[in-house]
Amino acid sequence: MKKKAAIIATTLVHANVYIFDEPTGGIDHDAKIKIISLFKRVNLKQKCILIVTHDEELLSEVPSVLLKMQEGRLME
Repeated sequence: MKKKAAIIATTLVHANVYIFDEPTGGIDHDAKIKIISLFKRVNLKQKCILIVTHDEELLSEVPSVLLKMQEGRLME
């Protein structure tokens, strides 16, 4: 619950770029769906969301440019 509240609070700040590290890690599926929905709404406002994650579902649901890293190097 604290993680979800922190993510919501962060998106209430008017910024052009938001950065999240593993935003869906350690939360239940219902909260995850709500966070994905929130990210989609923020994205519609032409805001940049930088997400560091291993969550394939999140990556497939949120419109994005996907950059992959392996062993600390950016992959094509």
